Amino acid sequence: MNKLSFRSKLRLTSGVFLLVIIVLFACLKIVPLGHSSYYRSWPDHFLFGGGFIDNFQPGERIDSSDRADLKIISDPVYFSFFSPRRFDKARVTVKYRDVLPSSTPIVELGVLKDKLSGAYEFKPIQNSLIDERRFSWHRLIDENGLVILQKDENYSSSSIFLSDLAAKKLVGCQGGQLSCAIFYNYPITPSYSLPSYISSKPLAFSQSLLGPHKFYSYVAEKSWRYSFSFSELEGKEDDDNLATVDIYQDGRLIASASSSVPGMVNLTGNGKPGLYRVEIKISNDVAIEKISASSDRLSFIGHIQLIGDGSLQSFFTDASHISATAFAAESLGRISFSGREYELEKTHESLVMSSGSEKIKEIRLEKGGVVIEGDGMFSFDKESFFNPETKKLGRFSIPEDYMYIVSAYDSPEADGEFKVASVDFDLSNAYREDGKYSFVISIPGLDQDKGYSGDVLHNNFLEIEEIRIEAEGKSVYQKIWEILGTKK
Repeated sequence: MNKLSFRSKLRLTSGVFLLVIIVLFACLKIVPLGHSSYYRSWPDHFLFGGGFIDNFQPGERIDSSDRADLKIISDPVYFSFFSPRRFDKARVTVKYRDVLPSSTPIVELGVLKDKLSGAYEFKPIQNSLIDERRFSWHRLIDENGLVILQKDENYSSSSIFLSDLAAKKLVGCQGGQLSCAIFYNYPITPSYSLPSYISSKPLAFSQSLLGPHKFYSYVAEKSWRYSFSFSELEGKEDDDNLATVDIYQDGRLIASASSSVPGMVNLTGNGKPGLYRVEIKISNDVAIEKISASSDRLSFIGHIQLIGDGSLQSFFTDASHISATAFAAESLGRISFSGREYELEKTHESLVMSSGSEKIKEIRLEKGGVVIEGDGMFSFDKESFFNPETKKLGRFSIPEDYMYIVSAYDSPEADGEFKVASVDFDLSNAYREDGKYSFVISIPGLDQDKGYSGDVLHNNFLEIEEIRIEAEGKSVYQKIWEILGTKK
């Protein structure tokens, strides 16, 4: 066999090199098998995944005094996951060191689902309130990994407990139904029925709200009607501003409509009397000027933000704890919650307030423009207030009268001084822009001013050692078969 000439060797080498480049490109860009793993660690992120898992911000919520570590010192922190293609699902594994106080028992990871409203789907990384009771309370675990903790051992079988849970008749709930159970990361379809002796009337109010909101409404008739008026804040006009309203019943989307801003959205329909969930999806620069509905039973879910008009503003909640945050100096001032007076003195810092023993509490704001969040519902009228949801476990202590904790949550595993937790996300309907998915690490209650002062770091941070994302989607072969199938 004749020896290859130099030119032939050069061509062969170039061909092999080109083939390797093509294969690498296919693996990185196309991901032909449909699954790939992306990894970033600290301090060696320059070797792994720095271009895929990146853009941790805002910078003031991360301690940069030691660039070898990623230390989160304030809540929340966002980051991007660049993927060369879309994926259907992902398992995200976080290895971290917990140096957090008891006031911040919850660590969650979220993926952006809707850019317009800024809605994230959150999954639990750590919940110390549950971890502390996992072995001190009686524990049941069903075949799907659901954790049931009982203060007293009233149930010996998870199946019997879940049967009573579905029937809303748990043993020992003196307040009726599920009054002694608290839930975390476990969805229960809310239910509510208006007593026959109470009538509901059409509602209309024009107290301006800012940004996206969600509320429940109970309609006693077969027909329903909702109307909304939207405007832009002065100086924040944007031709691309859009308002979308989605209406759900029994967890199913039954109506949706959109409008440019400024503008109106009107929705009407016929259905069965009952509970409706309404989601208003707008940017934080858009105001809800007016809401009218066919029923006066209306409660906002989890948060409310009124636009200030210079007058004292009042509304009601059943939340045991609320937080108030102002983003402009003109919104600072006095706040009254359940008869207790507080002073909101700093912008971009949450003021946490606790309530008395009464079930429905009044909140009075000296000025508007304050975001109020809490573990309950909010309403402008005490008579029309209602809460159809079961009690959800927040970051504050569990009241003594609760006997059960129901949670779809796995405690993190120990790895030396670090912990490791994995969560699964559905990416098929997650928001993706410029090839990037947006994630958030949330540690409710973690405050920069309490954990960081100058160059001195106190016992108030979460240190991330590594993040791994195992993404999965359709393979090239599955996509080909799908295309061929649609052509038949």
